[in-house]
Amino acid sequence: MEQLVSLLTLQRIPPASFTDANSASASLQRIEWASGTVKVKVSPHTGLAGQVMDFIELDGSVPLSLNIDDATIDAANHTLSWTVSEQPWHDGDKLMLRIREALSAPEDVSVSLSGGTYTISWSAVTGATDYRAQYRTGGSEAEWTDLDATTGTSQTFSPEGGVACSTTYEFRVQARSDGTTYPAEWSPLSESISHTNSAGACNRPPVFTSSSYSFSVAENAADWTILGIVSASDPDDGDSVTYRITAGNETRLFRVDLNRGDIILRGALDYETTSSYTLTVEARDGKAGGTSSATVEITITDVAE
Repeated sequence: MEQLVSLLTLQRIPPASFTDANSASASLQRIEWASGTVKVKVSPHTGLAGQVMDFIELDGSVPLSLNIDDATIDAANHTLSWTVSEQPWHDGDKLMLRIREALSAPEDVSVSLSGGTYTISWSAVTGATDYRAQYRTGGSEAEWTDLDATTGTSQTFSPEGGVACSTTYEFRVQARSDGTTYPAEWSPLSESISHTNSAGACNRPPVFTSSSYSFSVAENAADWTILGIVSASDPDDGDSVTYRITAGNETRLFRVDLNRGDIILRGALDYETTSSYTLTVEARDGKAGGTSSATVEITITDVAE
């Protein structure tokens, strides 16, 4: 929707009446700029909700566009205000004022974390052709960082160096039109949503050097013989790894050294009774989500008696 309200000489204009998006009468009573702030008095103060005001030079250029949803509202005085980076006009300038429908901000924004990657999702916006998410850490004083634009309604983000534990990541989204239904510009930003990572949520488990190990031992091997070594390292600085056998050792013939990963024989073997064993060995760092497993195949070799 576009409405050419008046040809005006700023700072002040005579009241201009129009019909708002809800088909109710509204009145634009004053527009002024002072001390880096543009102020608009409109009655009722909600009369321009969901709209954009374009200030148009006589040559058709648009030096300033103000999205009503970005305004600071003083409901008691029916005033909307915006901070602008530089003076948008001077006394005696003649501008046209256009009121048009704004592209809506994305809604239903949600965020999830899995395997060190965030997925930010939102509802589609009518008239939008692409979207971008922004993120920040460090609270309200931190700067926002843009992610690459996407045509879908979700976006993934993997922090460089991994997800920082006990850190709050904040996200918000905006949409953009292709210039057909709405001008090609970014919409207002969605409400932000936060995700705080507990230590368990971002802890990385130990990683074995192999997913499976194979060892062989003669059936007459002595008690406490070391059959081989399994090894895992933890990607998180400061985390230590311990080992235990979690399956396949019902006869208790084997044990694993808690700290080194040595697989040790702890009983008498009999090839004729059992020629192989399959153990599951677990590596742990002692934190939530900090476990991983490997398979150990032990082959018993026959010895002539």
